[in-house]
Amino acid sequence: MKWVLGLKSYKIKNVLAYFCATMDRYAFGCVFPMASIYGFCVVIIISTLQTRITQ
Repeated sequence: MKWVLGLKSYKIKNVLAYFCATMDRYAFGCVFPMASIYGFCVVIIISTLQTRITQ
């Protein structure tokens, strides 16, 4: 079970790293939309983690 969780967190870290790199690349063109999308994703991730912890 720990191995599966480690694999999931590794994939999430890769996605976040790619997302942050993409955000840095396009930050000058569209700061506000990307920031709102990023905030929305963070809220979804946090709520998903909380529901998994409580279950």
